[in-house]
Order: sequence, then C-alpha cells, then structure tokens
Amino acid sequence: MPETATPQRRRTGAPLKLDDDIANTIRDALRSRNVLEAAGAIAGVPRRTLYDWLRRGRTVLQALENGAKRSTFTRDELRLADFSHLVARALAEAEAQSIALIGRAGTNPSLETRTVTRSVGLDANGAPVMVTETTRIERAPDWKALAWVAERRWERWAPKQRQVIVAEDVEVAESEHEDAAAMMQDPAVLAAAEDLAAAVYEREPDRHLRAV
Repeated sequence: MPETATPQRRRTGAPLKLDDDIANTIRDALRSRNVLEAAGAIAGVPRRTLYDWLRRGRTVLQALENGAKRSTFTRDELRLADFSHLVARALAEAEAQSIALIGRAGTNPSLETRTVTRSVGLDANGAPVMVTETTRIERAPDWKALAWVAERRWERWAPKQRQVIVAEDVEVAESEHEDAAAMMQDPAVLAAAEDLAAAVYEREPDRHLRAV
C-alpha cells in the first residue's frame, strides 16, 4: 500500500515581526510625545505595517471585550492585541504628562538663569580681564498655559471665532453670523448703509458696471 503524504499546514502569511524590543521602543517614543509615525520609524517599522498591526490588534481587543475567549485567537493575534493596548496606554500617558507640564507652567513660577561673560579691563600685561556674571530671573506663572488647556478642554472657553456651525461642508463663524444678522435688523444700520450706497452711486454711477 503506497504511503500517503502528510498534508502540510499552509502558512497564513508572513511571520509577525513584532517583538518586545520593537513594542517597547514604540512605547517609549510615544511617551516622549513623538507622533505615531515617528515612533514606528524609530523602531524600524514602516507606517503601513504599523497601522496594520494596530488595526488587527483593535479587532481582537473588540472581540475580547464582546466576550470572545483568548483561546480562540492565535499567539500572533493576541500579541497584536497587547500591542494595540500598549500603544493606546502610551498615548494616554503622553497626553496626561503634557497636560501636567502645561498645568505646572500655569501655576508655578519659573526660574531663568542667564550667564554673561564680559571684559572689565586689562591686566598688567595688557590682557583683557574677563568676569562671568550669573543672573537669576524669576518669572510669574504663565496664565496663558492654563487658558490654552481650558480652550481645548471645555468648549465654552473657546474663542467665539472657533465656535463654528457646519452646514453643507461650509464653516460659518457663529459669532460673526449672529452679529451680522443683528446688524441687518437695526434700522440705524440699514439707513446708514442706504446713505452710503447713494453717496457712492452719485460719485461713481458706473461703479457696478466696472466691477463686473
């Protein structure tokens, strides 16, 4: 009886090149507030590969959150899920650290040290005598740092020109829209506009033709 060849398991794709060194390098780069693409480049991971890892990892994480068992996934899939979670946590840590630094800038005074070396004359041999002076300057907390955070964290703190309404992909400044509408309902404004239009027409009656 002839021997039956044992079927070979087909490979489902290239082996996953994600290891602990790459994951930790990307994590540390993100914690240092680098953007995701730069973190991947530092670790030698192409942008497309990095985003593919994250997409696949998030898919597994979502399945696990919906009740799937870890035993139903391959080792590489679970590794990608852990990597996706690691990246999300590193981004959150970088954001929290950045907000903390901005907060300290807005609440704590800062010290600036200036060192200047200057000549104060000549010695007996005619060589310049140099003196180094160090000055410490204490600066008050920068309230603009806290204002920056508030503008981006709470919408009511944002400047009015940034509070926009979007209609048919056209952004209209809400404050400017309201101001213009109110002005057009003011009889005094309408009268002034009519007087201005009449004066312009009297001085340049063909203005509307030249503007075409």
